Amino acid sequence: MKSRIKYIRAASSLLVILLVSTPALAIKFDVWRTGMTLSEIAEAAKANNIPITRSGVISRESGFNQRFINEYFWKASTVGYVTKLFGVDSTVSMKISPERPRRLYEIEILLTGRMDKKRLYPELINMLIEKYGPPSKPKRALTKVYQWNLNDTDQITLKLFSAPVLTYTDVSYKKAVEALNGSKHQKETIKKDSDKF
Repeated sequence: MKSRIKYIRAASSLLVILLVSTPALAIKFDVWRTGMTLSEIAEAAKANNIPITRSGVISRESGFNQRFINEYFWKASTVGYVTKLFGVDSTVSMKISPERPRRLYEIEILLTGRMDKKRLYPELINMLIEKYGPPSKPKRALTKVYQWNLNDTDQITLKLFSAPVLTYTDVSYKKAVEALNGSKHQKETIKKDSDKF
């Protein structure tokens, strides 16, 4: 039992080192790039007048509002805002790592407004092909999923469901965050169950 706890501590330390190191490459959408700290995100939102809030907050603001950068914002695992892309209402969500320094590892854009899918889908795919080259083939027959692997860590995924979802991911950061979250859960379970023995 003690050796297992030591292993989990060692693995957690390694993951913290991975999360603390600054990425050499970053994937970018608008003014955002993976690897940005939560402080850099708040500064960029302020400088570009973007109405950023923590996930779950409904805001009718059309620009940046300092009152949303509060203690809850700094603890949030996801921050974002609503905007228009291609003339369509869209939600931009940015996932933040749990350990300090809190860094952006995934940007998700959900196009939710009314749209002409026959026009928008090819336009969106062609724009991505122009910038990143040809994608891999769609993964599933029922839904079209396109993926661009830009390098060992950066990935763009376009899912054409009823509402298109475009995701920019730093894969190495995401794996480290998922492993850290799994490790924390395992630690909590071991601690909780240790009293039973």
